[in-house]
Amino acid sequence: MTFRERILAVINGERPDRIPWVPRLEIWYKAHATMGTLPAKYQGWTLPQIMKDLGVGHPARDGKLVEVVIDNTAIKETMEGNLLIRTYITPVGEATERIRINPATRSKGMPFEEGVVEHLIQGEEDYRVVEHLIANTRYIPTFADHQAYEEAIGEDGVPMTFTLWDPMFRILHHYIGYNRAYFELADRPAQVEGLYYLLWEKQRELHDLFVQAPTSIILHGAHYDSMMTPPPIFNKYMMPYFQELAAKLHRAGKKLAIHADADSRLLLHSFRESGIDIVECFCTAPMVSCTLEEALDAWGDQMIIWGGIPSILVCPTACSDAEFEAYLNDLFQLLARRPARIILGVADNVMPEADISRIARVTELVEAFNPR
Repeated sequence: MTFRERILAVINGERPDRIPWVPRLEIWYKAHATMGTLPAKYQGWTLPQIMKDLGVGHPARDGKLVEVVIDNTAIKETMEGNLLIRTYITPVGEATERIRINPATRSKGMPFEEGVVEHLIQGEEDYRVVEHLIANTRYIPTFADHQAYEEAIGEDGVPMTFTLWDPMFRILHHYIGYNRAYFELADRPAQVEGLYYLLWEKQRELHDLFVQAPTSIILHGAHYDSMMTPPPIFNKYMMPYFQELAAKLHRAGKKLAIHADADSRLLLHSFRESGIDIVECFCTAPMVSCTLEEALDAWGDQMIIWGGIPSILVCPTACSDAEFEAYLNDLFQLLARRPARIILGVADNVMPEADISRIARVTELVEAFNPR
């Protein structure tokens, strides 16, 4: 079977010839290619060539289903030291966010922003600006580009395209920030919930595009954590949103995935009740408190796990060779005795500090594994 066939077999509840093994190597590769520190064997190689040599599938996370445009708004960006200052200028006022850029990550070829140090909503007057941004958001489908991307991936993988966040997570993480968001929920519940329902209604436009999209998996939502988005918050604000979306996708024959790279231990049952099908980049102990066995206790073979190997396990500075081998031995023993729909991966990413030979070692064990 090809990697695509194995992944689809797991997703469709069938048994592949072996466990699909699909780690995310983009960050590891980008860093070492940028710094000129790729292993001697891989100097001058492309990432797909390295993945093929290591015997792993393609995670296919770079596709794009929609372009997001904000109308009737000017966006101004300036730099002050290592701070990116982004101001949204609208007919109802202005709001600014400040984002810290880490030069060390940039030097490794990683362009993502380090962290927001000042969010858009700092006071009551900022709600009007964010409401304007939401109301004036437009989603433009890029289905032809996505289809071309899927054709380019071919039999090496199945695209799982990230498509923004659920409404309450966007409010907590992006518009207000965790440090203040729960105070805002207590002090200004009407304003916060007003944003929530406005976003939900706007994102129904996204849902319609998801149903029409030429893809079988929608990856929507990320970073749910037992402490930062605990069950009372998740069940009240995330669950009903996901239940509505999951029902639409299931009627269209599609699967709903979330990016589950945090500590999900207290949210396992909530995920299942939300109609979520796939927990992608699912992170487990010893990186977080949730173990793979706890997840299987909660889900059996009713949910699809994409992950299972915490990223610290492939980093020699965090995990010795003996500890790495012991973890893998326990992992495959667990999978031998428990039913599981699993696509093996590294959660969240294979980082620059990783020993790439450990990826090859997992490949050896996957190819030798014969579950009952």
